[in-house]
Formats: sequence, C-alpha cells, structure tokens
Amino acid sequence: MVLPQWPMPRAKYDDSASDEEEQRRWQRSFEDGFQTGTLQLEPTGTPHVKTLRGECPRCGHELEGIDIYGSVIMGATAVKNGVAITNVTCNCNKAHSGRPPGKTGCGWAPNLNVTFIWPASAEV
Repeated sequence: MVLPQWPMPRAKYDDSASDEEEQRRWQRSFEDGFQTGTLQLEPTGTPHVKTLRGECPRCGHELEGIDIYGSVIMGATAVKNGVAITNVTCNCNKAHSGRPPGKTGCGWAPNLNVTFIWPASAEV
C-alpha cells in the first residue's frame, strides 16, 4: 500500500482506516506531532485528564480539543506515568468532500487507537 503524503488539507472524508500499517502510521503521526509541537496535551486541572490540541496529522486542520483520559496502574510503588490508549478521530470543523451529514473532521482513524503517556508529575 502506498500511503499519501500527510498532512493533506484537501483530504476526502475517509473512515475506513483499520489495518496494522495504518495503525502504526497513526501512532507515529501523533508521536511526530508531539515532537514537532503541532500537537500538545494540555492540562485540564483534573488528574489523569489532558486535552489534545493541535493539527490533525492527516488533514492538517485544527482539532477541536479532545479529552484524553489516562488510566493509572496502582501497585506497591508510586504511580510513575499516566497512560491512555484511546481512539482519536479527527474532529476538525473544516469541509471535507464526501463527508456524511452529521459527521465532523476528515473521518480518519475511527478504528485506530493511539497510546498517550505523560509524567505523573505533570498532572496538575
């Protein structure tokens, strides 16, 4: 499969992403976005909850703020990281051809999860 260059502001609506290659690409695109600063996890004031803001890795449009809920594994030692494994689907408010009524974003990744990790010390 030849993958198109991202971001693609004129991306057609597509909600079919579901294979392993697309899963790896979606995860990498978030990791790259955090590294380059096009994506950020912002504190919400609630422990283990962050708001994802920035540009959709696929279409490049601004995401409408997506709350990410981290699960914490408690044990005999102190919590070291917040971890969330969740689906993140583009929810930009820009037009994308082929988008069904009532939907938002470019539609990408309805069946793909992203793993987010943040230090527990940054929970405030």
